[in-house]
Amino acid sequence: MITMVLGTDMAFHFESVGTFKNRVGGSGFDPKVAEDRTFVLKLGLHCADISNPVKPPVISKQWTDRVMEEFYQQGDKERALGMPISPFYDREKDGIQNVGKCQIGFIDFIIKPLYEVWAAHFPECSHCLDVCSYDSNITIVCSGIRGQKALAPRSNFVVAVSITESAVLE
Repeated sequence: MITMVLGTDMAFHFESVGTFKNRVGGSGFDPKVAEDRTFVLKLGLHCADISNPVKPPVISKQWTDRVMEEFYQQGDKERALGMPISPFYDREKDGIQNVGKCQIGFIDFIIKPLYEVWAAHFPECSHCLDVCSYDSNITIVCSGIRGQKALAPRSNFVVAVSITESAVLE
């Protein structure tokens, strides 16, 4: 159990994705070998742990808001302690405008590579890649603000990033 939980640590993300990719493209995995089973289960749990962007829009937006608030609270504590504020954690400087940047980076550099290799081994999960095909030129209109970039996938999934609660994705 501890091994599974530790497998969700982002410190191991790139190493795990690389290892999985090499194994999928090479010798594969043997379900009879305990180490192989454990590794696949750990990566599956990691996929679930960071799966927010591949969820339906309403759920994804709620979790994005919660995670960003957690980041901002950490930034508030760093400010109060006179420490440098971590990137994307400064609600006063970065504000809600960087939520989209965070999500784009998260999708492009974390979610997409992970789910590409996962779907190569488990094709039934390939629908999760739909969120990685977004058109960043779509704009959102909210509270009289025009021209803010939003993510609009070319499928039935939407990466729900908004400037305010009243945002309308078009």
